[in-house]
Amino acid sequence: MATHFFGLTSRTYKYSHAVGRAEFAGTGFRNPTDMAIAADGTVYICNRSYENRPDGVHITVLTLDEEYVTEFGTYGEADGEFMWPTSIVLDSKGNIYLADEWLNRITKFTSDGEFVSKWGTAGSGDGELKGPAGLAIDSDDNIFVVDAGNNRVQKFSLDGKYISQFGKEGSADGEFNNPWGIALDSEGHIYIADWRNDRIQKFTADGTWEASIGSSGSGVGQLNRPNGVAVDADGDIYVADWMNNRVQVFAPDGRYITEFHGKAELSKWGRDKLASNPDMIRQRSLAFANDPGYEQGLAHPCAVKIDSQGRIVIIDHTRNRLQIYIKEAEPALVYPAPATTKAKRKSRPSAEGRLFLLSFIEIGCDCYGPSGIPPSIHATTSSTSSVDKNGPRRGIFPEVPTARARAFTRLVSLAGNPGSIDRRPDKTESRSSCEVSQ
Repeated sequence: MATHFFGLTSRTYKYSHAVGRAEFAGTGFRNPTDMAIAADGTVYICNRSYENRPDGVHITVLTLDEEYVTEFGTYGEADGEFMWPTSIVLDSKGNIYLADEWLNRITKFTSDGEFVSKWGTAGSGDGELKGPAGLAIDSDDNIFVVDAGNNRVQKFSLDGKYISQFGKEGSADGEFNNPWGIALDSEGHIYIADWRNDRIQKFTADGTWEASIGSSGSGVGQLNRPNGVAVDADGDIYVADWMNNRVQVFAPDGRYITEFHGKAELSKWGRDKLASNPDMIRQRSLAFANDPGYEQGLAHPCAVKIDSQGRIVIIDHTRNRLQIYIKEAEPALVYPAPATTKAKRKSRPSAEGRLFLLSFIEIGCDCYGPSGIPPSIHATTSSTSSVDKNGPRRGIFPEVPTARARAFTRLVSLAGNPGSIDRRPDKTESRSSCEVSQ
């Protein structure tokens, strides 16, 4: 259960369930980067996989009840293929649009995954693209493309005709430094995750700057490389705070409400795989005995969406799963967790418990030992900040150390020491040179 701060008492959230496990095909995900959720509840996940496992690059289609539907797409440069998928979005007719960061193009599919068309040219001129990231479609079926490498947002018709643009490189109001995610609210306002400037910027529908949320850091309301943003029907803003391993929630006026750190339990697909793999059960039992709570936390969340029921769906990127929260219509009473003795924490789980309360070593994620480094806790009202140009950079989402549990105002809160992630190399370099420094 999540709660609220600073006098905002009209919202409560509760954790619902997890979906997914780590797989290169079929019932699972591999380094998922974004998702689109149709009105009927169908979910489309774009999987980026690894450079040495292109067989994992595809779109997975499923429901949030963990019903596998199908998959489509493959690694390559031909029609209907993609190499570095970054974002996915649906138009009013259910057609699918996919951004490819490497090929600098947008590909259109039917809702069944059949290739329709593609458009996009590499460059920095009007209508040209350099590393397209986030996608969003407005009520008039125009598509906004976060042109990350050119530090701008461009607007096109759905067939790729250039309409307009806004933004330029910098840290002032309305400027960007490697922007990533995008969301639109019910009134047409545009929200951009300004990745390297550690903030969310809000614009009017025509690209006029309105407000900024966040500053660099790990405290309350601060951000460290935000990469995904969503807005619900009430106007509340959800930010995937990537390097802080959390999703933060802000009111429409930018005030901090709460944050999600993850409370995942083993998914249905995960239980199915464990049931047929006794060795995995033993391995997970050992890991769980060492730290019963370490499978719960978010590890580099990279997208957040709101479905037609108002549920908050988070891509838990490194752990190859979704975590789903519910925003309750009426405030709920939050109870403190019962005290746990040190001896009890170290006790070995029962044989029955091992099957259902074990962490994602092989089926949900690749796991790491606890870091135990808490974030500083303080509020800020600053909307802009200086940014370390040599700091962590967006990359091919390599696996890095994840968060561990600690107490924070009667919430399960996780902190981590994720290290430094090198952004993708220039195309003059070897694409396999992306590394994680720890």
